[in-house]
Amino acid sequence: MVFPTVNKCCFCISLTTGCLFLGAISVIVCTFYVGNVLYEIADYLLITPEDEYEIKDFIKLFLNLTFAVIVVLIDALFIYGIKRKEPSLMIYYLIIFGLFTFQAFYAAYDEIDPYVFIFSLIILYTFICIYSLYEKLLQTPRSEIPRAIHMRNNESIVTAL
Repeated sequence: MVFPTVNKCCFCISLTTGCLFLGAISVIVCTFYVGNVLYEIADYLLITPEDEYEIKDFIKLFLNLTFAVIVVLIDALFIYGIKRKEPSLMIYYLIIFGLFTFQAFYAAYDEIDPYVFIFSLIILYTFICIYSLYEKLLQTPRSEIPRAIHMRNNESIVTAL
């Protein structure tokens, strides 16, 4: 199956810059979500009387926190992969974002709301941009990836940036 690709993100900026921006926004949003879940856990433990504790509520909050932290780490790995021009570091973000895209279209189908459908199309376009950068980096020969040269004891050591 051939998936469509684009050459520019938002039709005007480079794929690298656009994906870095998307990754940074994702890190910020997910970090706020982690804070929100931590607040909910604290609120649940401090406000709810002990006799009303439900283990399923606490497990739900803990799973939300775990998932949010994992997504923040995957977002950071995505940004690092873009900076290093290493597509293998971007694959986890592609998987998570692909699932999010599928969920957005499912919500648009379930809601039958034009705003949700437009939002899901925007999500699909951002997925196409991320996939396009991934494919572009896969096709880039390793010799074109910039390297830093360090001098140690009059010997040059080449390391990847």
